[in-house]
Amino acid sequence: MLQDYHLYLTSSYIRYKLDNIFLNQFIHVPWPEPDYLSILPRYMIDSIMESLLANDIVGFHIPRYAHNFLKSCELYADNVDYENNIVYRDDHQTMVRSYPISIDASGIQELGRSGKVKKYEDLIKKIKGDNFLIYRTDRADMSKNILRGFLAYEKFLKNHPEYHGKIKFLVTGKATRENLEDYNIYREEIKSLIQHINCLYSNENWKPIEEIFDAPYELVVAAFKNYDCLMVNPICDGMNVVSKEGPLVNQTNGVMIFLNKQDPMKN
Repeated sequence: MLQDYHLYLTSSYIRYKLDNIFLNQFIHVPWPEPDYLSILPRYMIDSIMESLLANDIVGFHIPRYAHNFLKSCELYADNVDYENNIVYRDDHQTMVRSYPISIDASGIQELGRSGKVKKYEDLIKKIKGDNFLIYRTDRADMSKNILRGFLAYEKFLKNHPEYHGKIKFLVTGKATRENLEDYNIYREEIKSLIQHINCLYSNENWKPIEEIFDAPYELVVAAFKNYDCLMVNPICDGMNVVSKEGPLVNQTNGVMIFLNKQDPMKN
């Protein structure tokens, strides 16, 4: 079983070496409509499609992505069966399926009641104080649109000085793909922007942004329970579980700002 876009070309190599093996690949990112694929050079698209069609099953988060993939197969297949979601190419068939990923609702709620989370709640409440608490938690991935979220907050602070000292932005997160330079640069840009906003607007009694990087999940759940506003603003996500986990355990009647052109919760 292969996972995600960085292994797009792997299936064809495995199929060449082990022809009788059963191959299953799940794509964690949205699959676009065929016209968008033309942005890439043709040799790239050919390689990707031929490799994905070497699988016995190709899975996506939601039916729309699966349907887009079926439409993309028209140029590469002998036949595309839209009724049964099967692609026929040469002597091989590839089933195209959707497997929406949800969350362990009862497990998260049970964790939220645990002593580990309650210990971290003391820290969250200390950070929050009497402030309105905005919270976000992301991997430091460009698709999460983290910089734009902070730039929006900076604009708010600039336009509404009356809220200085009354609002707090807490961010937790984790590094990702640390062996890739672009991701390391992005992580440094996030830290630099946070420092810039704090230097610009902090006073001796108040700091507009608090950051806790590499936070344990128990702390994240503690923040979920106590936010007043949860910010989730990815450029485009496959299935963003933060938008499900946060509202599930929140106990402060918090709201969620969710901005995503392709809503991952919409089929």
